[in-house]
Amino acid sequence: ILGKIQPDGGFYVPSTIRELCLKEQSFQLLKKQTYIMYGGAPLDEWVGDLLCTEVDFHVVVGSTETSRWPLRKLQDPREWRYYWIDERLGYRLEHVDGDLYELVFERKPEWRRFQGAFIMFPTLDVYHTQDLYTPHPTKPGHVRYRGRKDDLLKLTWLAKVRANDLEEHFNMQLNIRAAMVGGNGKPSPFLIVEPETDKELGLEEVQSMIKLLNQSLSPDICIPLQNVIIASAERPLVRLGKGTLDRRRTIDEYKEEIERLYI
Repeated sequence: ILGKIQPDGGFYVPSTIRELCLKEQSFQLLKKQTYIMYGGAPLDEWVGDLLCTEVDFHVVVGSTETSRWPLRKLQDPREWRYYWIDERLGYRLEHVDGDLYELVFERKPEWRRFQGAFIMFPTLDVYHTQDLYTPHPTKPGHVRYRGRKDDLLKLTWLAKVRANDLEEHFNMQLNIRAAMVGGNGKPSPFLIVEPETDKELGLEEVQSMIKLLNQSLSPDICIPLQNVIIASAERPLVRLGKGTLDRRRTIDEYKEEIERLYI
């Protein structure tokens, strides 16, 4: 389609951008566009790094409850991981753990037009997004999305695991379509990986990836080599309509396999 219509730009879900970047022909067609808009889910880091200096990136952030957020254009395209949020959104960052903060809206009557949360919920003065961010180390107003609050796993030893950070290590592999780390209430994390449809992926290869990742983790949150499930083509990881993982339903789908990991 891109080859036939040759658009100046387009709005894509991140999973589509990833698919286009995996093949040289479609990647070259993508690079010819002057701008790319995306939203609905985070973009894989390797994809963003590949494209950020090739095309003009525009991320659209918002939700059904809060409407679209006002964002400023980044001065450095290589910092595409960060959102530069306009102060008229009326937000603050509430500390959760380490460098993770929940983004919280506070009602500001003078900025009502930008605060969709209080139009949707007129009786509230504060709205918790349940989304976690890390502030930029030097640039005020710049925040990096780190996942949902319920993505922060708590093991039985009370150690906390940032599932999204661990998943990124596997999602950057070209033969892995998606990865999910779980283990809330368990003694150690587990990993479910879904191979790319046209790629081979064996247990030993996944375990080698885990060994490499574990070298950068504290011992109490390392993924045991035996805590691996490779999803079949008939039972892929469950996704929401916008392409993001549905963690709860995926865990339900693989409940028996997960329980066997801890016997």
